[in-house]
Parts: sequence; structure tokens; C-alpha cells
Amino acid sequence: MYEPGLTIKEAEEKHIEDLVNMTVRFYRFNEEFDPAYSTKPEIDGLARAYIQESFEKEDVLLLVACWNDKPVGFARTEIRRNMLIKNEKYGTLIELYVKPRYRRQGVASKLIQETKKKLAEKGVYHIAAQFPAMNVIAERFYKKNGFRPWTQIFIQEVG
Repeated sequence: MYEPGLTIKEAEEKHIEDLVNMTVRFYRFNEEFDPAYSTKPEIDGLARAYIQESFEKEDVLLLVACWNDKPVGFARTEIRRNMLIKNEKYGTLIELYVKPRYRRQGVASKLIQETKKKLAEKGVYHIAAQFPAMNVIAERFYKKNGFRPWTQIFIQEVG
């Protein structure tokens, strides 16, 4: 598993460059599974705005995994609401990324554990994970970490 040098904490402005880089890598990786995830040519600038905006939103939880103070992964979770269900607030893990060199060492699992802890502090009772349906690696990972299928989203081109 992970070594003692690993810490998970809420992201800070000083982490922006690393978060932007990892966000771009995350989306470029996902476009390999489904062309609907194809990235725009200006993804770097858009990722910067996206991360910056995350710091300003009350319903976004942005955690960074640091190995000896060096960012090696992150988790971005949005808190959503559905007033028709009993526990109306739930977290949706939108991005979970660990740099390849640090994978298979418990970093992503630790990010999920800390995300769950922070969500519970905010009165959130469930966490969902969002990823391309064809990403069987992610599916196995989430099942291994106690997730189960909850909802399905189907997509189709309009034009």
C-alpha cells in the first residue's frame, strides 16, 4: 500500500499547476475510451479555468494527494442534490487521477477514503463515481473499493 510520505489534503492555490496538468491527463486518457470525451485543442486554458472555478464553488470538494509534499493525484467531487430522495445530498466523484508512477500503491483508495470523510462532515450520505462506461479499469477499481452500480447514463449524437 501507500508509504508514510503520502498525505491527502484539500487543494490550495499553490497546487493549481499540478491540478491543471493532471486534469488534462485525466481527460486525454478518458477520450481513449469514448470519442464523446474528445478534448478541445485549448484544453490547457480551459482546465485552468475549471480548476480555479472549483476553488470558488461551495459544492465542490477538491483534494490533492501529495507524496513528500509533491502532488501525485487528485479527486474532484461535486455535491449534488435530489430533493425527491431521502438523503438528498450525494457526492459525485467527477475526476480521480493518480500519476502513473504512483498507481497501485493505494493513493486513489486513500483519496476516496478522505473524500468520504469530508463529505460526511458536510452531511452527505452517498458517493457516486462517474467514468466512461468502456473504462473497465475504473469499473474494477471502484467495485474493489466498495462501489456498486447505481444509475446509468446513455449518450447519443444529436446531429
